[in-house]
Amino acid sequence: VNRSVEWVTTLRDERGPLADPLPLSDNSLLVLTPGNITRILPDGRAFWRTRLEREAVAITGFQGTALLHYADGTIQLISSEGNLGDSWRTDVTATGATLAWDDQLEFPSSDGLIALGRDRQGVAWTVPDVPTFADVTVAGQVVALQTANHELVTLARGNRVVVDRAQLGEHSALAVAPDGGLWAYTDGGLWQVLADG
Repeated sequence: VNRSVEWVTTLRDERGPLADPLPLSDNSLLVLTPGNITRILPDGRAFWRTRLEREAVAITGFQGTALLHYADGTIQLISSEGNLGDSWRTDVTATGATLAWDDQLEFPSSDGLIALGRDRQGVAWTVPDVPTFADVTVAGQVVALQTANHELVTLARGNRVVVDRAQLGEHSALAVAPDGGLWAYTDGGLWQVLADG
C-alpha cells in the first residue's frame, strides 16, 4: 500500500479526463470527462456531476469563475454548484484541450493553433499549419508541441512562429532546462532545443 496517496477517485468514464482538472479556491477540482463535468472535493468525494449535451474540450479559470469550452467554439460559465450559466460564441473551433501561455488560451484547431484574447471573447492570433498536439512544454524562449504521430513542432515563444519540425521515433520526454531552455530526451539521447529550433 502506498501511504503517500491520500485519496483516489474513480471516474465514470474509463478514458479518464479530457483535459487538465481545474483547481478551485477551496482545493476541490473540476474534472471534464466525455459527457460530464464532476466536482471532486478535497477529500476525494464526488460532490456533483453535470451531464453535458455536446462535446466539450476544456475547463479553464477566468477572473475567479470556471469556463467550459465546447468544440464548436462556445464558452459557458459553470457555477460552483454545477449549474451551466451564460454562454457566448467565439470563432475558435477547437479540436483538443487548451494550452495556457502568456496569459492567453490557445487551442488546436483545423486552422492551426488559435489563441483567445485576454477577454476570452475573440481570436487574438493564429499560427497556421500546427497539428493537433498530444503534449506541450513551454520553456523560456520556445514552446514544444508533440503530436500523436510523434512529430515535434517547435514555436518561438515571442513571435509565435514555427521554427522547426522534427519527426521523432517515439514519444519523447521534454523538460524545461535550469537555464529556461528546453531539453528533449529521445531514443538517440538527451538534446538541447535552442530558440531557433
